[in-house]
Amino acid sequence: MLDIRIALECYALRLTIPHMAEEDLDAAESILEGYNLEANPEGWGAMNWQFHWAIYAPCHRPRLLGMIEANYGHVNRFVRTQVSLAAGKERPRKEHELLLSLCREGDIGQATSLLETHIEQTKKSVQASRRHKI
Repeated sequence: MLDIRIALECYALRLTIPHMAEEDLDAAESILEGYNLEANPEGWGAMNWQFHWAIYAPCHRPRLLGMIEANYGHVNRFVRTQVSLAAGKERPRKEHELLLSLCREGDIGQATSLLETHIEQTKKSVQASRRHKI
């Protein structure tokens, strides 16, 4: 599922950056501000999804967005909380902030590279947590 996520979401981000308005960027930043204040790992997962959705929505590709949403829907709330606990809050927070900055700068190459690394690291964290039952 995370491999599919990488493919779909990196493609969406590549398409969306040229279409992002200041309002889109501000909305994503507002979500990150809430994420930074959230203490509950269940909340981190929900806000993570809101942030990612906010940066993909401007691509204006309904089918692609539908596929991203469907892939996300296959992950239940328990697993999303496990992902949040495995990844922690600090690394994703920093990566989200850098990702948003790269979107503001219009740097498609670095933004998509960071997004791929971001999701790949999440995948590794989940696998490690399963091995060590964290």
